[in-house]
Amino acid sequence: MIGLSLVAVTAVAGSLLAFGSGSPLAQEVPAPAATAEGPALVDFTDEHVSLRYPEGWTVAGPAPLPEPGESEVLSFQRITAPGGEHTFCFNAHETDGGLTSMEQQEEWEAGLLDGAGISDVRRIALKQDTSAPLGWDTSRLELTYTNTRWDEPDRWVVWQYTVIEGRGYFVQADIPAADLPAYEDLVDAVLDTFEPVL
Repeated sequence: MIGLSLVAVTAVAGSLLAFGSGSPLAQEVPAPAATAEGPALVDFTDEHVSLRYPEGWTVAGPAPLPEPGESEVLSFQRITAPGGEHTFCFNAHETDGGLTSMEQQEEWEAGLLDGAGISDVRRIALKQDTSAPLGWDTSRLELTYTNTRWDEPDRWVVWQYTVIEGRGYFVQADIPAADLPAYEDLVDAVLDTFEPVL
């Protein structure tokens, strides 16, 4: 359990910090192009996960190598909008089966303040996804925080975490809080397409 927590917190904290002080200067990023059916999305699939993401965004990986004794990270990718301030990231990793998805989310949330430059973490909601398929333990955590390593430090984030048969599947959306009205539907659309490859 400790190994999973370290790997998962590292992945979560890393995704929150990654485009901080080294990011390109903030640019005006328009809301995603949308049609009557929703935003334009393209497919991403590897041997562990599948999802659709906004056309024109950049996919970067691969998985960071785990430290000795830590749980194995099977897949790790970051998807970034032009300008670097709007991101999705996801990972698949082995778990030890010790925590439910909600318990793991609470543990990650508690560890957020250990990240450099992070403050004002405020939970909006933590909910079990009762519509998840049978055998999937899925929860969604929504929060706001401030991170001085981003060009736009006031952030809105959603973490969706699923545990299936000894594997954890984490997906995150992280955007400037001021952009929530323009991006909330896009975040839901992308998170709804995220699926493990079983």
